[in-house]
This record gives sequence, C-alpha cells and structure tokens, in this order.
Amino acid sequence: MIELNGNTLHLNPDSLLPPVDCPLLIEVAPGVFKKAIRETYVKRKDKEGGLLFRLEDGFEIKGRFRWTYP
Repeated sequence: MIELNGNTLHLNPDSLLPPVDCPLLIEVAPGVFKKAIRETYVKRKDKEGGLLFRLEDGFEIKGRFRWTYP
C-alpha cells in the first residue's frame, strides 16, 4: 500500500500483468506515477517480456511497473 494525494493505493506487483486497453496508474520511479494504458499483449510472461504502455501525453514506455487502477 502507498499513499498518494491523501488516498491509500494498493499497488499490484510488476510480476502481475495488468489488463490490456484499460486505464492504469503505473509507478515509473519510486513514488512517481503516470496514467497509462497497456496496449499490447505479450508473448512471454517472464520478466524479459517487456510490456508496452502509452502514457496520457502520447509517449510510449516499455517495461514492467507496479500498477493500480486510477
């Protein structure tokens, strides 16, 4: 659990795959959160299979992140 703007958030671990095409809040650095959507499915579930996210500003970021729903 983490507190953000007075709200307590449950963060899912980066090992748990978030749903595709669903609004998410991902932790890109400790305590730094970005709104994003996971756009693609993965071929590998292991840590080497990076996930592709589109941030709300249109940029794409690839990796595994702790996540929650906004």
